[in-house]
Amino acid sequence: MSNVFIACGAGVSSTFLALKLRSLSQSQTMDISFFPSAISNLQATDQDLVLVASHLAQDAQVDDLSKAGVSVITLPEHANGDFKAEDAMELIIEHLQRQRN
Repeated sequence: MSNVFIACGAGVSSTFLALKLRSLSQSQTMDISFFPSAISNLQATDQDLVLVASHLAQDAQVDDLSKAGVSVITLPEHANGDFKAEDAMELIIEHLQRQRN
């Protein structure tokens, strides 16, 4: 199982995106768990994947995660809330496939 954390400023838009991504992953029978989180509460490990909202990409905590070996993907600006969740899912799948190869 892969754990994907969706980080945003306060945890609200990440919750909407996590719900949509859960729905998409279930319809594709994928073994991925999604966890919304405010960036300040994020506790990911180097085994996890973190999606960050584009406006947080330069946050010091995001930099710290990358330095700790956590895989971080910056979401495109148009992928927020549950809008364009399909684009976010595509980025996740591409990342997981690269990890396996």
